Amino acid sequence: MTTSSRSTPVCAVIGPESPESILATSLITERLNILQLAYGTIDERISDINTVMSVARPTTEMHMFIESAMQYIQHPGKQRNYISLIHDLMQYGEQVEHTIFEIEETYGLKLSHHHIRHEDPESVLDAIRFVAADGYRTFIIATDQTAFLDSIAKASDELGLINEGYFWAIIDLSLPWAHLKSIQNEVDSSLDKLLRGAAVFRVIEPFQVESEKDIFMKSWRSQDDDFMNRVNAIHPFANDQNRPEHFVAKSGFFQANDPSPKSSLIYDSVMLAGISACRVHNDFLFGKGALNTRQRHVMEVLETEFEGASGKVKFEEGENSRLYEGIVFGVYNIWPGGVNDTSGKVWYEQTLTSINNGNGWEDIEGTQFKFFNGQPDQPMPLRTVFENNYLSIAMHNFGLVMMSLAVFIAIASALWIWVQRKKSIVRAAQPVFLYCICFGSAMLATSIIFISFDESYGWSEDHLSMACTAFPWFFVIGYLIQYCAIFCKFQRIHKLFSMVRQKVTITQVLLPFIVIITLSIVVLIIWTVIDPPVWQREIITEAPLETYGKCNSSNITPFIVPLCILIAVATASTMFIAWKVKDIQSEFSEWNWVFYGIFIHLQMFAIGIPLFIILTDVSRSASHLISSFLIFIFSVTLVVLIIWPKVFLFIQQKRGASMRLRGIVNINSSCTRHPMALTSPSPQQ
Repeated sequence: MTTSSRSTPVCAVIGPESPESILATSLITERLNILQLAYGTIDERISDINTVMSVARPTTEMHMFIESAMQYIQHPGKQRNYISLIHDLMQYGEQVEHTIFEIEETYGLKLSHHHIRHEDPESVLDAIRFVAADGYRTFIIATDQTAFLDSIAKASDELGLINEGYFWAIIDLSLPWAHLKSIQNEVDSSLDKLLRGAAVFRVIEPFQVESEKDIFMKSWRSQDDDFMNRVNAIHPFANDQNRPEHFVAKSGFFQANDPSPKSSLIYDSVMLAGISACRVHNDFLFGKGALNTRQRHVMEVLETEFEGASGKVKFEEGENSRLYEGIVFGVYNIWPGGVNDTSGKVWYEQTLTSINNGNGWEDIEGTQFKFFNGQPDQPMPLRTVFENNYLSIAMHNFGLVMMSLAVFIAIASALWIWVQRKKSIVRAAQPVFLYCICFGSAMLATSIIFISFDESYGWSEDHLSMACTAFPWFFVIGYLIQYCAIFCKFQRIHKLFSMVRQKVTITQVLLPFIVIITLSIVVLIIWTVIDPPVWQREIITEAPLETYGKCNSSNITPFIVPLCILIAVATASTMFIAWKVKDIQSEFSEWNWVFYGIFIHLQMFAIGIPLFIILTDVSRSASHLISSFLIFIFSVTLVVLIIWPKVFLFIQQKRGASMRLRGIVNINSSCTRHPMALTSPSPQQ
């Protein structure tokens, strides 16, 4: 800074603000051996102390700023992992891109990015179209050329990317403080919609957070007109009538106006220059170094630590930038402030909703971030899904028809058994076990309903997860009930025909049934409690985004293997006992039909299951078609092969009895009409 005397040597240069100006000024300060404090930029080019040896920066650097912004993206209530970055090829945009690249993996981000070129207006639409192809719904704008904002807004609006389903964030210099105040847009214009509910990341100062408690702000308000006149007195153009465009403070200025952005950083820069200069001077007095060397002054700056107006001022060891802990980052929520009565255009307000002072992001009490629709709930989903592989309505209906048909067959068969329960053909077939076969069939068929829905039919993830958990219960127990019923039925027949005792009760053959069903229930309970199947939608391809929803269990093997063993034991045991009763007459034993049924089931296992596994991640509709058909066959086969032959035999017997009865009736009728036909001939004949 300078004083009113031109002969006083310059201690340090505070500023300027833009990185290009800082770099140009550094050539002069380095030549003149003067310290330069760059308070106003986070540009990475200023970070290299070996390149800009005369410069120290009492503010943060780009990497820390962007890392803090990405932490906000991951902040609870946001957690937006999929980011579309639109940047230019200037230093500011490139540095933002490089920083996000560096921390992308650390924060679990997925980045889609494309650049815009100053010399090519069409590049804006190309860039927006490129990032939109990935379907990411969080857009970040990084450019220090504010003119690009309107072009980005128009291209994005044309592609339908500005609405309540998207979140737009703007990096500091893409929308500076002063520029935001000057913006006025037509209502519902492209830029108006882009700014509505947008977030702006900025480096802020403590007085902007709690102005009433901040010491710097209190000191600012306490300044009187005497101090104002002293400031005007050292203003080089304060009394120059030929330069009216230069600002001059007027009475009551400090009470009527807030400090400009970066005021506390400027204040701390002045204090830093003075404190470090005093230390250099003291060292000279005690013979510890030269009086006025730029290297000595820079070294003292980097070793100085104090509580300043902008927070704790301390430099990172070996770096010329301030430590992250002393900087405050903020997120501003942009929202229309009103409509200009004269022009009819919208002007905007920004509300500070969250801050990060080195201890993580905190929401400011009494504020709430509002998105495009004016609500605090963030836009969902986080990305556009181009193909969800939802279950088609045709396959959905096919599954429900298969289930309904199988359940109808089971119920109709059970009703026929009940109606004809006193007939010998039904009594010989042991109706209790036939009921069990029908019940198991209906239960097995009902499992189709649990795989016939997804999100497209209004089911939530929780409801689908419950369906995933219910499916193995109905399928496994339904299957086992059928086979255990047949096994117990044949076991009873075998005992009855192989023992002298002529009476074998049902309870005497139920032990295998009870054991198998109990073991399956135990396994299913453990599975449900420890690691229940849940509905998950997995990503098949990232670009374009394609997902596939299905039931998953993190560790399915310990549960599937025991259940498969129980199914195999039940099936094999039924085959074995059917073979043992093959010589018993068919009224009591349907061993041949059971073998046909088991053979069909084994074919379904051998052909259908591998086919289902192949298709399960390829086509939701195809895999549902296969699984519905398999379950239908598993469900109806034994009912049809065991019960329906009895129905046909009953119909035939009833028809045969009716024909015999009709023949007797015809004979009696003939005898009545011709009585002499059955009399003996006379002896004379």
